[in-house]
Amino acid sequence: MNRVVPFNSKKGLGLVPGGLFKSFDDIFDDFFTGFNAPDQPRAFVPSVDMNDEEKEVVLTAELPGIDDKDIKLSVHGDHIVLEGEKKTETKSEKDGWKHTERSFGSFRRVLPLPAKVDDAKAKAEFKDGILTVHLPKTAPDDGAKNIAIKRIS
Repeated sequence: MNRVVPFNSKKGLGLVPGGLFKSFDDIFDDFFTGFNAPDQPRAFVPSVDMNDEEKEVVLTAELPGIDDKDIKLSVHGDHIVLEGEKKTETKSEKDGWKHTERSFGSFRRVLPLPAKVDDAKAKAEFKDGILTVHLPKTAPDDGAKNIAIKRIS
């Protein structure tokens, strides 16, 4: 093992969603690596940022090594679904491959939206492995509707 203390005090757990689970994964990885366990490929999970701006919600996802045709994006009511696949490269021992840390496979992220959005006006751009999605907000619906009063004589 390369650490005596399971948590790196400089890193901390932070307030990152899933940060605690990642810390536990790191502990187990360190534990089993100490016994020379074979490397296990991890599932690919893209990192996502969501920004609630004044007139729109902006989602940014890191999708390195993925082709735009392998990405599917959809809005379902109050959440957005990002799914796709990072395809594996063909490799063999005779090519010199001994160790790999990159992850591949299918992924699916379901993210709650912080506001109602107009999905018909949504725009997505994909450049250099970064997906940026602009979701314009709809006018807030306060639930109140005016009812016309008809005078009867």
